Amino acid sequence: ATRQALLHHVENVLTSSRQASEMGIGREVVLKFTEQATMTLAQAQQLAQPIVEQDVVEAFLPGAAEYFFEHGRGPLFGTIRDGRLLSIAHSSRRTSEVCELGIETLPEARRQGYALAATISWTHAILRENLVPIYSALAENAPSLALADAAGYRIFARGINITNMP
Repeated sequence: ATRQALLHHVENVLTSSRQASEMGIGREVVLKFTEQATMTLAQAQQLAQPIVEQDVVEAFLPGAAEYFFEHGRGPLFGTIRDGRLLSIAHSSRRTSEVCELGIETLPEARRQGYALAATISWTHAILRENLVPIYSALAENAPSLALADAAGYRIFARGINITNMP
């Protein structure tokens, strides 16, 4: 009965004009690095660099330096212009086999290649650790999915999480 109720709930989300989030359902896409990115590693390294100073991260996102410099969050790569961090890539989740990208970019710095450069640099660092780099985003987050695609990530799984049952 519970399975049938869940399936019915998911079907309603997929056919309803209401937003999935309003119905307590989140749709996520998981991507794996598989292809050459639209920017080469050499080009990415001209824009992005390893981030080692907590002050630059703290100025980027006040109160977040402790999170970013926590064990397992590295490697950290970012784009700095005029002394200001504009985008930072980090490890949001890590196992002995895979590592998931976390990417943050200031709104005014989006669509300029900064996040792409940080993502590519992070991806290659993870590959050097012999880990599988993965990327996940909400299915409706078109800008994030476009970034993943440009960085050479391709969908390998889709998921739905249900947080609210009627």
